[in-house]
Amino acid sequence: MTTSTICRIYERVSSEAQKTSGLGLAAQRDACKRYATQQGYKIAKYYRDAGISGAKGVDNRPQLALLLQELKPNEVILVSKRDRLSRSTMLNLWLEDHCKKIKVVIESAAGEGNGSDPANEMMRRIIDAFSEYERNLISARTKAALKKAKDRGKILGRCHFGFKRDTIGRVIKDTKTYPIRERIIQCWKDGMGWTDIANALNVDGIPTQKGSEWFPTTVMRICNKEVAEKMKKQMNDEKKNVEQELNEWEKD
Repeated sequence: MTTSTICRIYERVSSEAQKTSGLGLAAQRDACKRYATQQGYKIAKYYRDAGISGAKGVDNRPQLALLLQELKPNEVILVSKRDRLSRSTMLNLWLEDHCKKIKVVIESAAGEGNGSDPANEMMRRIIDAFSEYERNLISARTKAALKKAKDRGKILGRCHFGFKRDTIGRVIKDTKTYPIRERIIQCWKDGMGWTDIANALNVDGIPTQKGSEWFPTTVMRICNKEVAEKMKKQMNDEKKNVEQELNEWEKD
């Protein structure tokens, strides 16, 4: 522990939903404030990184970087739980080593591994390792779920202009917007610029997918997507042809 009476509170949530709603952040602050009161700490400042993964380094966390810049010797970095600081074992080790050099300690309001004795140091390593394991496990499950959804022809998120989902989540052509998409592509193939295409659609009173007016960048994205899809299909077709030729060669 430290003899300092000054602490700086760091809060972090990783999901966009938590960032928007504030869920988790309020609970972290309340836990830290209660702990600070119990320990007799004076809170110098709050630092909050919202919508940022625990695997991200200091360079990708502006508030954590600011905290480290503003730290003074004998102060305390206070977090509600150790995994709020980081879910990377290596980053936690670096942070502790950095803080040790400037005589700063990291404490958890949950009391996880607070202290400098060997038992608490071992506890911190165990907690950090399980935190990183949990992050990797969540990541693996998410990737597996996305792959499964993709294999079923399901796309998560908003569909591209001209498409929609059916009742079981598969992406299909939208009879209302797909003809507009075809018109855009054909105009582009005929040599019209993105600005001219956007102006023509606006003049005809045709709304975008969001119901707003057309901009050249919106038209550009549709055209670029069309090119990318065609290139992807061409590459897949070429791959199939090569595989077929190899199979026929092996039979011979």
